[in-house]
Amino acid sequence: MSTQDLKTYKSIDPGQLDKRAAYALNTSLLIPRPIAWVATLGPDGVANCAPFSFFMGVSSFPPVLAFAVGLRRGEVKDTSKNIDHLPEFTVNICNESLGRQMVRTGHDYPYGTSEFTEAGLAAIPSEQVRPPRIGGAPVQMECMLHDRHEIKDTGTVVYYGRVVLFHIDPDVLDPATGLVDARRLMPLGRLGGNEYCRLGDVIEIRKDGA
Repeated sequence: MSTQDLKTYKSIDPGQLDKRAAYALNTSLLIPRPIAWVATLGPDGVANCAPFSFFMGVSSFPPVLAFAVGLRRGEVKDTSKNIDHLPEFTVNICNESLGRQMVRTGHDYPYGTSEFTEAGLAAIPSEQVRPPRIGGAPVQMECMLHDRHEIKDTGTVVYYGRVVLFHIDPDVLDPATGLVDARRLMPLGRLGGNEYCRLGDVIEIRKDGA
């Protein structure tokens, strides 16, 4: 390919963007993102839950996951307050049927308000941690705080959770392998703005490239 055939790309200096524009750009190109639907417990015993799409797996043995919690209008979010008080939480996977309730739990409620109540969700008692699981979520993971890391000059904290117990709806398991079948799970993915995505077609690309 000659240099004449190359496209001209638009270059964007992140240092020239304001906070809102930077967020919009990043969330429009880092897609699709899995959603960590995190449940925590406040000092008053009120259960909180909220979605976070800067979410990833970190280690499989032991199982450790991570999600990032930023500030909301310069203030610490309820999830951070609760985990810093009680270093336990559950991470739940949202499917299509729970999408609208998941979005509702991301609204800005006064601290001490239970998003479980606001979104009409059942709080299911956990077995090894104190925060509840989200009823109806096809995958629920009980986690102990493994580590936390503050991203310098951003106000964002990355929380690392060690999964101490998995709860998986048998309906989303492949009976042949015993593993979660993506087609049965039907997870909801996060895009930019108000957009989400369904799983869509599943393709297989083997390690040999075939």
